[in-house]
Amino acid sequence: MLIKIENFGPIEKCEIETKPLTVFVGPNGTGKTWTATLIACLFTPQMWEHYYTAYSREKLSERYEVIEDAIESLLVNGTAKIDTKNFIEEFGGEYISNVARLLPKYMPRLLGSQTISFENLVMAVELNNEKYAPSQNIPSLRRKVSENEDGVALLELYIQKEDPNIYIFTRSNKEIQELPRYITKEIIASFVFMRIHQAYYKGTYFFPAERTGIIQFLPAIRGRTGKETIPTEIASNKNENELIMSMPVADLIRTILTACDFKNQSRRQQLAEKDPKIRRYIELSEILENDILYGGIETIEKPDNAIEILFKLKDDATVFDIPPVSSGIKDLIPLVLYLRYVAEERDLVIIDEPEMNLHPEAQIEIMEFLAMMANSGLNVITTTHSPYLVDHISNLTKAYELKKSGKEKLEAKFKLKNDSCFIDSDNVAAYLFDGNTVKDIFEEDDLIDWDTFGNVSDYVSNLYFDL
Repeated sequence: MLIKIENFGPIEKCEIETKPLTVFVGPNGTGKTWTATLIACLFTPQMWEHYYTAYSREKLSERYEVIEDAIESLLVNGTAKIDTKNFIEEFGGEYISNVARLLPKYMPRLLGSQTISFENLVMAVELNNEKYAPSQNIPSLRRKVSENEDGVALLELYIQKEDPNIYIFTRSNKEIQELPRYITKEIIASFVFMRIHQAYYKGTYFFPAERTGIIQFLPAIRGRTGKETIPTEIASNKNENELIMSMPVADLIRTILTACDFKNQSRRQQLAEKDPKIRRYIELSEILENDILYGGIETIEKPDNAIEILFKLKDDATVFDIPPVSSGIKDLIPLVLYLRYVAEERDLVIIDEPEMNLHPEAQIEIMEFLAMMANSGLNVITTTHSPYLVDHISNLTKAYELKKSGKEKLEAKFKLKNDSCFIDSDNVAAYLFDGNTVKDIFEEDDLIDWDTFGNVSDYVSNLYFDL
């Protein structure tokens, strides 16, 4: 996917081709986190909601004839059908670029700002011949609107897994005709656009730099929200009298609380028994615990509905609550919970500075782990200041090629001792943010061409002799 951005913070103009593993590197204040956030915002459910609302109320210039034809068929015949596979093939790039056109209006609220303006922001998306499989992206869905006493819906929308068609039917043409057209249009557009939106990424999950503090104060958040996964005003930012919470922070809170919901945990265990992909994400959470954190994460629910997260040392009976554990452990607990209880294939996962508070050896392990996540079907975008992370990418891509050519036992040379961290260079992208520019630094020989850290190292090394 090629994403084009203009006039965004310090960035004048750039093109970024995202891959299963995409790395943003560069000095502070150059737009790495802002760009990662912008991409996340584009695919967040809030933007799908904003878009279908604006479209159904005809506040946009574009028009999708397939949706308009479906409405007419429903009004006349009582049934309609929309082929989402054909829709994506014909309008996929146009659709997501149209959604991107709305971003300047909503970015201040998504970033939690009441002062910044993005009126000059321009964003567009090209699919680069990527193959999306809409019939496999989300499970069967059924939506009923206005059921009567017999349980028969005025309007029903249905899509079956393995079948790309959305089927729409009504119990009464007359009742549908009496509804304002924009209401019927909004119901159909919301169902169709949700399907199309999730054809790109199943879900979007952001792990911001603030995760250390959030995980520490989770019990206080849970105590305030009770059984809800997240307060409505945080989830939607529609309450004008409330303090605006940025999308990355709100998204992280939602992810953690969803993971800590015991009904969700039970469903996850049932899914894992049937789905090897879910089991793989649970296995990844265990690798993160055992080989990087050297301990295990547990969640317990207290009588007052508060959730307590505990950390147990590996090969030790000692159990800690979260406040006294190290910052490095706090940083990675949300990722453990996500992988164990939430992750699904084709998710978009954005991690801001995964190396925070970690020893250099653990930073190398994290790079190997991010590659394992990408190889498992997740799409990872990460920002970093760590030379260990960036320079280790070339080792992982070289090992992939050597293993492909038949060389054995390469995993013994790597920190996690696991060859699933070897990654195809075609699945990796690395960009250097510097000044007002963004440069592709992943070269044809799979080496990373950058000098932002090298210049600093040279300065420190030479200064002693210059004094």
